[in-house]
Amino acid sequence: MINIQAIPVDKILIALLAAAFAFCVVGGVAADQPEWIQSIRKLPSIRARSGKSDKTGENGIQSVRRKAEEGDADEQFHLGLIFYKAKGVPQDYTEAAKWFHRAAEQGHIWAHGLLGGMYYMGRGVPQNYAKAVHHARLAVEWGDPTAQATLGAAYYFGHGVTRDRKEAYVLCSMAATYGTKEAADIRDKIARELSPEELSAAQEEAVKRHEEIQQKLEETSGE
Repeated sequence: MINIQAIPVDKILIALLAAAFAFCVVGGVAADQPEWIQSIRKLPSIRARSGKSDKTGENGIQSVRRKAEEGDADEQFHLGLIFYKAKGVPQDYTEAAKWFHRAAEQGHIWAHGLLGGMYYMGRGVPQNYAKAVHHARLAVEWGDPTAQATLGAAYYFGHGVTRDRKEAYVLCSMAATYGTKEAADIRDKIARELSPEELSAAQEEAVKRHEEIQQKLEETSGE
C-alpha cells in the first residue's frame, strides 16, 4: 500500500489556474479564449521557478534514482519532484512526468495529482484535457488540493468534461481548505457567478465531501 504522508501542494500551478480565471472571466461570463494557456505561461512566477534549487546533494539524488529504477513507487515520485522543483538538478518537466507516470502506474495518488495538472497545463507532456481529468479525478478523492483545483478548472471551463460551475466551486472550495490563497481566489470568482441557492448547495456539498475525504484518510492512516 502506498504510504500516505503530507499532501504535496503545487502552489505555482494553482496560482496559474487562478490567473486563468482572472484572464478569462469577464463580466461574470467565461470568455471562450483558448489562448489563455499561452498567456499565463508567460507569468514571472513560472520563469523564476526554473532556477530554484535546494540543498539536495548529488549522493542523495543518486540514492533516490537507484531506488526509483528498482521500482520503488515512493522514490519514483520523489525523483519526479526533484526534477519538477529543480532540487539540485536543472528543472526538467519531461523527466518529472516520466517518473510521475511510473509511480502513478503503481497507484501513487500524489503522482496522479501532479500529472493531472501537468496534462492540463501542457507541462512536460502534450496538453490533454481528457488525461488531465483522468489523473486529477483519481487524486481528488484522496484530498489532493492541486488535483482539486485542476479538476475544478476543468469543470469551470468545460475542458474534458461538461461545464458545471457548481461542481467547479465544490472542488476549488475543497482545495482552499488547505490554506492555499490561490484556490480560495478561484472559489470566490466562481461564487460570484452562482445564484444564492446554487452557492448554498455547493457550500454544503463541499463541506460534506471534505469530511468524507478526511475520514477516508484517517481510516487509511490507521491501517
